[in-house]
Amino acid sequence: MPGRLRECVVDFDRLDAPETQSAFAADLVICALGTTIRRAGSQAAFRRVDVEYPAELARRAFAAGAHHFLLVSALGADARSGVFYNRCKGEVEAQILSIGFPSVTVVRPSLLLGKRAEFRLGERIAQDLSRAIGWMVPSTWRPVPVDSVAAALVMAARVDAPGVRVLENAALLAAKDERPVG
Repeated sequence: MPGRLRECVVDFDRLDAPETQSAFAADLVICALGTTIRRAGSQAAFRRVDVEYPAELARRAFAAGAHHFLLVSALGADARSGVFYNRCKGEVEAQILSIGFPSVTVVRPSLLLGKRAEFRLGERIAQDLSRAIGWMVPSTWRPVPVDSVAAALVMAARVDAPGVRVLENAALLAAKDERPVG
């Protein structure tokens, strides 16, 4: 992984703006962009944020020379799913894989545990249940702390090998206990 990390905040509706162009020059890109249908306001708006924006980011980063794209997707991602959310996550994965990056890492967490700027009742209930009976839930579906996902992304970014790696939820749960080298 390069010695420098840059956070780039861009307006995805103005990607051609001159001030945005330098954001795409990177060796690797970590994309954790996502929303909820409620916050987006419609399925079309959700799809724009969760599928179209990450795919366009990937295309532009690849054109600018990025060699590794890391995507936070979701458990159950499947472009052929009958569930809209899972279908969108599967579609964005497929689009990114088709771009031609030498290295792609996809992480597929279950419910993310962590502080949010907005209150989400369903997630709050799941977090409380997870604390009480999380040990009974198989690691495939167990909610995962955001710091575990972040640790997995950092470790994956340090792997400079070609290919596609998919890190499922169980691997993400274990990641916070592993110590990256370097």
